[in-house]
Amino acid sequence: MRFLEEQTHRYAEEIASLYELERAACAQAEDAARALEASYDGPVRALAAALELRDDLSGRHAERVTAVVTGVSFLAGIARDVVTFHHKHWEGGR
Repeated sequence: MRFLEEQTHRYAEEIASLYELERAACAQAEDAARALEASYDGPVRALAAALELRDDLSGRHAERVTAVVTGVSFLAGIARDVVTFHHKHWEGGR
């Protein structure tokens, strides 16, 4: 009987250790996903700025397109929080 108790205790410790490793890996993956998403912001802003500088007649075109895409996304039923986040993120950085 003692052997079973010891074995059960070892299994419980191993499961706890694996759980901690899994939680750490998940946190690391979430951080990496956030960093990847944030890395898209700079190049997109640079391209938008280049588009706006290209022609005085098309100034602020990228912002108008963003507003139209946001409206169409709402009508299409795309998650409101996703669209709102990205739209506010764009507007907030200007």
